[in-house]
Amino acid sequence: MRSVIYGTLITVFLASAGTVQAANDLDGKAVLCSTWSKIPNPVYGLVFEAGKITRWQTKGYSKAWAFTPRKYDLKGSTEVTWFNSRPLYLNRKTLQTGDAQCKISSKKEIFLKLDEIIADAKKKNKI
Repeated sequence: MRSVIYGTLITVFLASAGTVQAANDLDGKAVLCSTWSKIPNPVYGLVFEAGKITRWQTKGYSKAWAFTPRKYDLKGSTEVTWFNSRPLYLNRKTLQTGDAQCKISSKKEIFLKLDEIIADAKKKNKI
């Protein structure tokens, strides 16, 4: 009897572990996005790590989160959703999110781009 219970528990655990692994297939990936609206930060990056999404953008002369890391969900094979003050999504086929078009990137490339934006802003200021 005990071996049946332990066998069932191990099966459930392994099935759950496989599901978690599959749900996090975006972990370690990132996209660099540009929006055509006139918001203060038209270029930003979305980074997927540990089952969460983080939006990185410039704030003054530094890189900052636009929101604390949020859990993301995969909706079928074509959409990633998360919730900030409202539900947000990224279309995995077109790489569009809201009014922004994104492209495949990495966290390092996103940080380099944000550093470039910060450097350009510093050059334009006289004091």
